[in-house]
Amino acid sequence: MKYYWELISKQDSINQIEVVNILDKHGWVGTDLVGKNGNKALWLVIQHAPIKIQEKYLPSLKKSVRHGLTPGHYLALLEDRILMKNGKPQTYGSQIITNQNTGKKEVYKIKDPVNVNKRRKEVGLESIESYLSSWGIEWDIDQKSFNN
Repeated sequence: MKYYWELISKQDSINQIEVVNILDKHGWVGTDLVGKNGNKALWLVIQHAPIKIQEKYLPSLKKSVRHGLTPGHYLALLEDRILMKNGKPQTYGSQIITNQNTGKKEVYKIKDPVNVNKRRKEVGLESIESYLSSWGIEWDIDQKSFNN
């Protein structure tokens, strides 16, 4: 496994350099220029990049979403990841963590969990219950209990 993770890390670094060059030269290129797959590839590379890179390109992604050139759920997932990395509650409930005490998967803390499904729907995401069930996690609105 160590060998495979080294290969993945090396390829991620190459992809990151290429994507950063594209974004620095052209801004966030939307589906109108690179199609759905190209747009998704840009987002995936940034979604898995270091936080400084994520924060740098977040405004470009927001602009592309505002202009209808990138799906809104890409922005939601990146915003949640940045919030989580900064120790703040996420907005859309997209980030899953492993509880260090139990070893079980659970949703990272969410601000205003009562309205999370409303926010998720606005950006084209499925309900939190449906999303978490795919992880084997039972949603508890009070966030007191997450069971896999």
